[in-house]
Amino acid sequence: MKFSVILRFAQFIKMPYVPQQLKDDSAWILVLIFSRNLAEIFDMDEYELVVEVIVKLLDFPDESLCEKALLVVGQIAAGDCDCLLDHGALTPLLNKSKEANNNFPMQREATRILSKIFKSKLDLPSEQVISAVYSLLELLRSNDDEVLTNVCYALSYCIDGIYGIIQHHDNFSLIYDRLVGLLRHESCSVIIPVLKIVVGIVEREASWYCKFNPADLGCLVTLLDNHNEDGDVVNDICSIICGVVSCGNMEVLGGYLLHRGSV
Repeated sequence: MKFSVILRFAQFIKMPYVPQQLKDDSAWILVLIFSRNLAEIFDMDEYELVVEVIVKLLDFPDESLCEKALLVVGQIAAGDCDCLLDHGALTPLLNKSKEANNNFPMQREATRILSKIFKSKLDLPSEQVISAVYSLLELLRSNDDEVLTNVCYALSYCIDGIYGIIQHHDNFSLIYDRLVGLLRHESCSVIIPVLKIVVGIVEREASWYCKFNPADLGCLVTLLDNHNEDGDVVNDICSIICGVVSCGNMEVLGGYLLHRGSV
């Protein structure tokens, strides 16, 4: 199919006077074309014109279409996050991650794409970063392991740059408690990025080490026993334990570790 034809379908969607049924049909055609021929379309000089339309499809009322468009956006994110952000993808992705109404497949895909975007460490306007971080923090309450994993990895990738945003959140104390609680999560895919986030917080605010109680310390020691072959995890856990010791919890920590036979 010629690229000019693809652009014509894109124009149908953007034209205000075009009947809704034609817009819907054009949207489905574009999504199917992109999902099957993305590699070829990437090589075309004007493919960004169609990316703009694909991003707009994330706001379509047809949920099935939105799910297909999300998959296409995910493919694009794997190779060109800049292009997506240039066409305003961040806001609809955040909306989909929050408004999916327990549609976990949609939330999973939206948060997976957001994780890719945060991993790429792109420069974004501060107001967009704040909005994105606040939305991700809300999703820490998700009951879905994959959504939680994506959210925690997204936050962990950029904790160095967003600590101030988290610190000034109105519910920072509750967020911190939730993160520490997630260290007891049964899934390692959740625990590992949470460790990065917690380390990023306590290294900048030593007083938060004092919030660790004996049960939290027991959780850390258990993690140390279960992940002693993962150097990064061991370093993160030891970093927290050292901070707890320096904060004055030496007696509690020492007694617990001796009881467990870990020292």
